[in-house]
Amino acid sequence: MIVTSKFIPAKGLAGCHRQTVLPSILNPKVDFVPERERLIMPDGDAVEFDWVNEVGDGPIVIMLHGMAGSIESSYIRGLTRQLIAHNWRGLMMYYRGHGEDSTVSDRSYHLGDTLPLNTLVFDLHKRFPNTPLFLIGFSMGGNVTLKWLGEAGKNAPITAAVAVSTPFDLRMSAHHIRYGSGKFYQWYLLSELHDHLKDKYKDKEAPFDFDEVGKSASFWEFDDKVTAPINGFKDAADYYDQSSSRQFMRNIAVPTLCINALDDPFMPPEVIPDEYEISEHITIEVSEHGGHVGFVSGTWHHPEFWLERRIPEFIAQHLEPVSHA
Repeated sequence: MIVTSKFIPAKGLAGCHRQTVLPSILNPKVDFVPERERLIMPDGDAVEFDWVNEVGDGPIVIMLHGMAGSIESSYIRGLTRQLIAHNWRGLMMYYRGHGEDSTVSDRSYHLGDTLPLNTLVFDLHKRFPNTPLFLIGFSMGGNVTLKWLGEAGKNAPITAAVAVSTPFDLRMSAHHIRYGSGKFYQWYLLSELHDHLKDKYKDKEAPFDFDEVGKSASFWEFDDKVTAPINGFKDAADYYDQSSSRQFMRNIAVPTLCINALDDPFMPPEVIPDEYEISEHITIEVSEHGGHVGFVSGTWHHPEFWLERRIPEFIAQHLEPVSHA
């Protein structure tokens, strides 16, 4: 079902850019030392992940960051703070090539690459068969989360999932971010992608022309030149069509919460699926304000990061009561 979110932005902070940018400035650091693990995937590449609270009990919460995100992203820090407060275990998965020397192939991470997540989830399920697993994806991670849940269907060993600021329709999102204020975010993310490529191919020949790739002025151009060919897609359009999570959401069989804002500068409101496109297990909470993975409430002097309350609340709702007998 699709419902109106209860999120109320902080007074004076309702603008989409303020909501998008301020969490990275205002959200305090968290004192923790992550522990790295590495798994080899069926195709020979590795999936790496950092435990952020391995010694807790209760559920294990798997976090997926956004395209330019990391363990230091404000939303990962904030959710980690809540995991520690609840004494829940948590970890953050790195995408293909984002860890330390984790790729042997020319393949790159992309918004439809669900093999790393599939490898990680079933490994955790095997190691901790009686532990509830929760899946939380932000932005790109939201698309990967929902696509994988749809692919796995009833076989997904997940108790519940949350997807925040998901670009459900990649074609539509790639077109939208090319114009207006979205161009700034596109420029920033493209620069991150270029840096990632330079690091990936610093010791081997790239299967594309770096000079041509450097001229890419949009995601569409970049994905046409790089993402599509090295990952087996015909072109950018084929990549977007096959990788958009929107088409997989009718097959999701676990309780799933999607949180999106209508003023998200990364995508138009039209990316949000209609009721007939989603399964009965999905709730989409839509707010008028919130920006992209922002959702700052409270006041300017005392900001509250609403996602840090809403996500743990959803997790707690799907935990079986603990017996104290």
